[in-house]
Amino acid sequence: MVFYTVFELIPYTFIDYALMPILLMYLFLVLLGIIFKKKLVGMAKKVRESFLFSYTLVGMAVLFLVLECSYYSDHHELLADYKNGRFQVIEGRVTDFQTDTHKESFFVAGAFFEYEQFLIAPFFHTVSAEGGPIKEGLKVRLSHVEGKIVKLEIAQ
Repeated sequence: MVFYTVFELIPYTFIDYALMPILLMYLFLVLLGIIFKKKLVGMAKKVRESFLFSYTLVGMAVLFLVLECSYYSDHHELLADYKNGRFQVIEGRVTDFQTDTHKESFFVAGAFFEYEQFLIAPFFHTVSAEGGPIKEGLKVRLSHVEGKIVKLEIAQ
């Protein structure tokens, strides 16, 4: 039986390498703006409001940095496992397929898989509502690391 690849975990792309320095530079510039604004004497209401805005920007930058670090860490671990052959391959038909608008689960050869749409994650998580290929009875070959799908192949 011939399978074609629908999803495969890939090495880092340009955006993976560029996003962290961009976020750090953004955080640095916002902090610089806050430091220089503190030197102003007799702050008017507008300046105080811009402080609130600046601190909101700092909070957002820190949040995005934490999310990016988490994503990078997950991607790095999964990619290392995948490259070093520390994954399992399961082949069979999709059974007990359960779908919700934002979440899906199913079994293949007795192994359970579940994922959500709005995850920021490097593994497969495209639900049917967003054009995901998984459906009941579909013959698939899955490569996974602890239930995280790193390669999805579908039989022709």
